[in-house]
Amino acid sequence: MQERNIKSSSVIRIVDDDEGLRDALHLLLTYEGWTVKTYPNAKAFLTSDMPSTPGCLILDYLMPETNGIDLLKIMKERGYHLPVIVLTGHADVDIAVGSFRAGAVDFLKKPIDEELLLATLEEHLTEHFYKTRGLPSPKELHEVVDGFTDRERNVFELMLQNLTPTAIGERLGLSNRTVYEYRSSIYRKLWTRDLSQLPLENFPAGFSGN
Repeated sequence: MQERNIKSSSVIRIVDDDEGLRDALHLLLTYEGWTVKTYPNAKAFLTSDMPSTPGCLILDYLMPETNGIDLLKIMKERGYHLPVIVLTGHADVDIAVGSFRAGAVDFLKKPIDEELLLATLEEHLTEHFYKTRGLPSPKELHEVVDGFTDRERNVFELMLQNLTPTAIGERLGLSNRTVYEYRSSIYRKLWTRDLSQLPLENFPAGFSGN
């Protein structure tokens, strides 16, 4: 399953000066099957982290010396491409706006809602997993499929059933050449010729895009 692949290849970083919160999040996320690394401050993160490793960063906004916004700016300057979720104990609009402008993908308030955090992590880590591989995320996949022509959708649905081009042509009354043309168009729009690499868990059950 792709979920297993995402968890095995991703690292969730936590940067927070609150040791109790770091330990609690580490326990929660490790229990959920994620690999987790924690850092007490921005300096420790910048010194020890491997930015080439896929994953994400859970970042506390209010920290001594280098706060969350400052760290986001440093990461941007250094070319970090990790999705960052900012945590804060203050529901301040200015803080939220500042976080997004600095590059954060999400903003959550303390005390942390565990279910919301897990759902947020799954969404952004899944998107990042496919993005780093040059593949459409689940959301992007639905958008691409929704943009297919009716005939492309017919061909794609049969491709998902592992039918050969000849079998697809027989089902749809098309020549092999026409089927190959549709397949080429589909591969181009999906950015890959290997459908097994796509987030297809909701297809063809969710094929209609509803």
